[in-house]
Amino acid sequence: METDYQHANITIGFYYGDHGDGDPFDNTTVIAHATGPVRGAHIHFNAAFIFAVDFSSEKSDMAYDLESIALHEIGHVLGLGHSSFPEAVMWPTESPRTINVKLTLDDVYGAQLLYGSNPDFNLDSVTSPASKSSGLGEIITISVSLVVTTLFSCL
Repeated sequence: METDYQHANITIGFYYGDHGDGDPFDNTTVIAHATGPVRGAHIHFNAAFIFAVDFSSEKSDMAYDLESIALHEIGHVLGLGHSSFPEAVMWPTESPRTINVKLTLDDVYGAQLLYGSNPDFNLDSVTSPASKSSGLGEIITISVSLVVTTLFSCL
């Protein structure tokens, strides 16, 4: 399989220290970083950290949830900044062995500020505890549509 990173909308990789993007990892504090929203955006994960996709198979107390970190960095690729709400996906710090993949209203409002509102989105589905399954579906619809828009739009 041939890869063509020069023409990719988003490149993703795991790197140590100075990896050529002008933003070297110090290998102790920054878990990942991203650029965006631009054509040729990148998501770089700090390879000095331990990442897990399943905590039941990764026993390290210092492992970070790869999906949570990736979702946060995708937010940056979409143009979102850090949130001032600790529960938000876009909160600037993460703890080991923490899963944070549920968008908060702050995350949703940030995306809507940049891209407009989704006419099919219902705020009650996020705020009402009785409708968690439909709320998650609505949030996934928003995040997927934003990713598709970013990946395939001329920026």
